[in-house]
Amino acid sequence: MRRVGLGILLGVVLLLSGLVIAGRLVFGTDSPSTAAEAPPPTPSWTVEPTPTQDAVAPPARVRIPAIGVDSSIVDIGVDATGVLVPPPTTDVTGWFAAGPAPGAVGPALLAAHVDSVAGPGVFFRLVDLRPGDEVTVVRTDGTSVVFTVTGTTRVAKTAFPTDLVYSPLPVPALRLVTCGGSFDHSARSYRDNLIVDAALK
Repeated sequence: MRRVGLGILLGVVLLLSGLVIAGRLVFGTDSPSTAAEAPPPTPSWTVEPTPTQDAVAPPARVRIPAIGVDSSIVDIGVDATGVLVPPPTTDVTGWFAAGPAPGAVGPALLAAHVDSVAGPGVFFRLVDLRPGDEVTVVRTDGTSVVFTVTGTTRVAKTAFPTDLVYSPLPVPALRLVTCGGSFDHSARSYRDNLIVDAALK
């Protein structure tokens, strides 16, 4: 099926060294120009910065040679209703800035559009990643951190494995998230989430 829409429904539970995030996040709209999905419940979580996060510079760019990704990174967050606001265009990657930075302890989250009516997005080929492929994140201070893909999971948005994906971790990890599976034209959204796990190299 031609991938012609956007949308990532994320459920997040992060408990990392004083960082507590407990709630349900919806990744914006199906495309930068389409209407939003139904609003989610009001979030009940709060975010507290931690020394671990502060010690690592924010990400500026992500490179994934195996699938031809070389993308700038912008901060993304949530709006008043708990919707995770997507990157403004399909050619940039969003970092959930309330969570760990890539290289800090815990699972850092990078999310990007898979495509739009205009064509492929940054994570269009995310499904093609295989264990052993490398993901390099360049930080704003000029340093970089390299992760190695360990696996890919595709799950229905209605059954997002929150506890499995966002369990507390004692080491740095990276999650790359986009949408996948078949496209639901009535809902203007993909039915699944694609989650790529990567460990610090």
